[in-house]
Amino acid sequence: MKTDEAAKWALGVSICALTSCIVEMLISDTRLEKNVRRVLGMFMLCVVLIPLCGVINDISTELPAVEFTLETDLPDKVSEMRIDYLKRCTADLIEKKLKEHDISPLKVSVNTDIDDDLSINMITAEVTLSGKDSHKAADAALLIKNELGISCKTLIVK
Repeated sequence: MKTDEAAKWALGVSICALTSCIVEMLISDTRLEKNVRRVLGMFMLCVVLIPLCGVINDISTELPAVEFTLETDLPDKVSEMRIDYLKRCTADLIEKKLKEHDISPLKVSVNTDIDDDLSINMITAEVTLSGKDSHKAADAALLIKNELGISCKTLIVK
Protein backbone atom coordinates (compact mmCIF):
# COMPACT_ATOMS: atom_id res chain seq x y z
CA MET A 1 0.00 0.00 0.00
CA LYS A 2 1.35 3.44 -0.88
CA THR A 3 1.73 6.16 1.75
CA ASP A 4 -1.02 8.38 0.33
CA GLU A 5 -3.44 5.48 0.15
CA ALA A 6 -2.58 4.45 3.71
CA ALA A 7 -3.18 8.01 4.96
CA LYS A 8 -6.54 8.17 3.16
CA TRP A 9 -7.52 4.81 4.60
CA ALA A 10 -6.53 5.87 8.15
CA LEU A 11 -8.45 9.13 7.77
CA GLY A 12 -11.54 7.25 6.54
CA VAL A 13 -11.37 4.81 9.46
CA SER A 14 -10.96 7.70 11.92
CA ILE A 15 -13.96 9.60 10.52
CA CYS A 16 -16.12 6.48 10.65
CA ALA A 17 -15.00 5.75 14.23
CA LEU A 18 -15.79 9.30 15.28
CA THR A 19 -19.21 9.13 13.59
CA SER A 20 -19.91 5.80 15.33
CA CYS A 21 -19.00 7.30 18.73
CA ILE A 22 -21.33 10.25 18.19
CA VAL A 23 -24.21 7.96 17.14
CA GLU A 24 -23.59 5.77 20.22
CA MET A 25 -23.70 8.82 22.52
CA LEU A 26 -26.98 9.97 21.00
CA ILE A 27 -28.60 6.54 21.24
CA SER A 28 -27.51 5.68 24.82
CA ASP A 29 -30.06 4.44 27.34
CA THR A 30 -32.63 3.20 24.83
CA ARG A 31 -33.92 -0.25 23.99
CA LEU A 32 -32.20 -0.13 20.58
CA GLU A 33 -28.73 0.45 22.04
CA LYS A 34 -27.67 -3.21 21.75
CA ASN A 35 -28.73 -3.48 18.10
CA VAL A 36 -27.22 -0.10 17.18
CA ARG A 37 -23.87 -1.14 18.69
CA ARG A 38 -23.97 -4.37 16.71
CA VAL A 39 -24.69 -2.49 13.45
CA LEU A 40 -21.98 0.10 14.15
CA GLY A 41 -19.49 -2.68 14.94
CA MET A 42 -20.25 -4.37 11.64
CA PHE A 43 -19.93 -1.01 9.88
CA MET A 44 -16.49 -0.40 11.43
CA LEU A 45 -15.42 -3.92 10.55
CA CYS A 46 -16.39 -3.31 6.91
CA VAL A 47 -14.64 0.06 6.86
CA VAL A 48 -11.40 -1.55 8.05
CA LEU A 49 -11.51 -4.82 6.08
CA ILE A 50 -12.84 -3.84 2.66
CA PRO A 51 -9.77 -1.77 1.70
CA LEU A 52 -7.51 -4.56 3.00
CA CYS A 53 -9.32 -7.05 0.77
CA GLY A 54 -8.55 -4.82 -2.20
CA VAL A 55 -4.86 -4.78 -1.25
CA ILE A 56 -4.83 -8.57 -0.95
CA ASN A 57 -6.51 -8.85 -4.35
CA ASP A 58 -3.85 -6.57 -5.86
CA ILE A 59 -1.10 -8.72 -4.35
CA SER A 60 -2.63 -11.95 -5.63
CA THR A 61 -2.98 -10.59 -9.17
CA GLU A 62 0.67 -9.55 -9.14
CA LEU A 63 1.87 -13.08 -8.34
CA PRO A 64 3.12 -14.97 -11.38
CA ALA A 65 1.05 -17.89 -12.54
CA VAL A 66 2.53 -21.29 -11.80
CA GLU A 67 2.04 -23.98 -14.40
CA PHE A 68 1.98 -27.65 -13.52
CA THR A 69 2.52 -30.35 -16.07
CA LEU A 70 1.47 -33.92 -15.58
CA GLU A 71 3.80 -36.59 -16.83
CA THR A 72 1.85 -38.59 -19.36
CA ASP A 73 4.31 -41.47 -19.37
CA LEU A 74 3.72 -42.24 -15.68
CA PRO A 75 1.32 -45.16 -16.33
CA ASP A 76 3.87 -46.68 -18.71
CA LYS A 77 6.62 -46.41 -16.10
CA VAL A 78 4.38 -47.98 -13.47
CA SER A 79 3.45 -50.90 -15.73
CA GLU A 80 7.14 -51.44 -16.62
CA MET A 81 8.03 -51.49 -12.93
CA ARG A 82 5.21 -53.94 -12.23
CA ILE A 83 6.37 -56.27 -15.01
CA ASP A 84 10.01 -56.09 -13.85
CA TYR A 85 8.91 -56.91 -10.30
CA LEU A 86 6.85 -59.86 -11.56
CA LYS A 87 9.80 -61.19 -13.54
CA ARG A 88 12.19 -60.81 -10.61
CA CYS A 89 9.85 -62.55 -8.15
CA THR A 90 9.10 -65.37 -10.58
CA ALA A 91 12.81 -65.91 -11.26
CA ASP A 92 13.49 -66.03 -7.50
CA LEU A 93 10.68 -68.55 -7.04
CA ILE A 94 12.00 -70.77 -9.85
CA GLU A 95 15.53 -70.60 -8.49
CA LYS A 96 14.32 -71.51 -4.99
CA LYS A 97 12.29 -74.45 -6.30
CA LEU A 98 15.27 -75.77 -8.30
CA LYS A 99 17.62 -75.50 -5.33
CA GLU A 100 15.16 -77.51 -3.22
CA HIS A 101 15.78 -80.36 -5.70
CA ASP A 102 19.58 -79.92 -5.74
CA ILE A 103 19.66 -78.16 -9.11
CA SER A 104 21.85 -75.03 -9.10
CA PRO A 105 20.98 -72.76 -12.03
CA LEU A 106 23.56 -70.30 -13.31
CA LYS A 107 20.87 -67.94 -14.55
CA VAL A 108 17.07 -67.80 -14.55
CA SER A 109 15.29 -65.42 -16.91
CA VAL A 110 11.55 -64.93 -17.20
CA ASN A 111 9.66 -63.79 -20.30
CA THR A 112 6.10 -62.49 -20.28
CA ASP A 113 3.51 -61.78 -22.93
CA ILE A 114 1.45 -58.69 -22.05
CA ASP A 115 -1.83 -57.60 -23.68
CA ASP A 116 -2.77 -54.02 -24.58
CA ASP A 117 -4.84 -53.84 -21.39
CA LEU A 118 -1.69 -54.85 -19.43
CA SER A 119 -2.88 -58.35 -18.51
CA ILE A 120 -0.31 -61.10 -18.48
CA ASN A 121 -1.14 -63.89 -20.91
CA MET A 122 1.84 -66.16 -20.70
CA ILE A 123 4.96 -66.60 -18.60
CA THR A 124 7.89 -68.65 -19.86
CA ALA A 125 11.27 -69.23 -18.26
CA GLU A 126 14.77 -69.99 -19.45
CA VAL A 127 17.07 -71.75 -17.01
CA THR A 128 20.77 -71.86 -17.72
CA LEU A 129 22.61 -74.82 -16.17
CA SER A 130 26.29 -75.64 -16.04
CA GLY A 131 27.74 -78.60 -17.93
CA LYS A 132 27.97 -80.71 -14.77
CA ASP A 133 24.16 -80.36 -14.27
CA SER A 134 23.33 -81.17 -17.91
CA HIS A 135 21.78 -84.51 -16.92
CA LYS A 136 19.26 -82.57 -14.74
CA ALA A 137 18.03 -80.30 -17.58
CA ALA A 138 14.94 -82.37 -18.40
CA ASP A 139 14.13 -82.78 -14.70
CA ALA A 140 14.42 -79.01 -14.16
CA ALA A 141 12.04 -78.19 -17.03
CA LEU A 142 9.55 -80.82 -15.88
CA LEU A 143 9.75 -79.67 -12.26
CA ILE A 144 9.02 -76.04 -13.15
CA LYS A 145 6.16 -77.07 -15.45
CA ASN A 146 4.52 -79.41 -12.91
CA GLU A 147 5.06 -77.43 -9.70
CA LEU A 148 4.72 -73.84 -10.93
CA GLY A 149 2.80 -74.22 -14.18
CA ILE A 150 5.43 -72.30 -16.14
CA SER A 151 6.79 -73.50 -19.48
CA CYS A 152 10.55 -73.78 -19.19
CA LYS A 153 13.42 -74.07 -21.63
CA THR A 154 16.78 -75.21 -20.28
CA LEU A 155 20.10 -74.13 -21.70
CA ILE A 156 23.40 -75.85 -20.98
CA VAL A 157 26.64 -73.88 -20.77
CA LYS A 158 29.80 -75.94 -21.17
